[in-house]
Amino acid sequence: MIINNTVINKQLTKEIFNNNFKVYLQQDESSNLFKLKSPVKIEGLEFWADFNFKNNILESLKLCIYQSNAPINYSNMFEYKLQDIKGIQDKWLEKQYGRFSEKSTYSSKFNTSFAEIISYIDTKSGETSILFLFSK
Repeated sequence: MIINNTVINKQLTKEIFNNNFKVYLQQDESSNLFKLKSPVKIEGLEFWADFNFKNNILESLKLCIYQSNAPINYSNMFEYKLQDIKGIQDKWLEKQYGRFSEKSTYSSKFNTSFAEIISYIDTKSGETSILFLFSK
């Protein structure tokens, strides 16, 4: 996956990330969790993106489909709508990465060579997101 002309994978260091995303970040360089100030377009969909680093290496990326100025959650959507959003996420992921390896009502899992990818609805917060967990 490429965002802002930067390959997003387990080799991405915090230093390279900061150099390439500095003007787009809400936090300063000392943080390990970075949120972008505005949504990014990836393969036809716009997302809010959160990058999490551990030991100066990208550990995970969370994407939430952009609908307005805030991520989708129970305070601004009904549960049936959350299922629709998860369906959009799943179709987008299948187009990018092939068939899912596991699927349930609230989560779908994709295993790739570079990451474990989980599309989910958090039933407590109502958040609908895609989580990339980068393997070492």
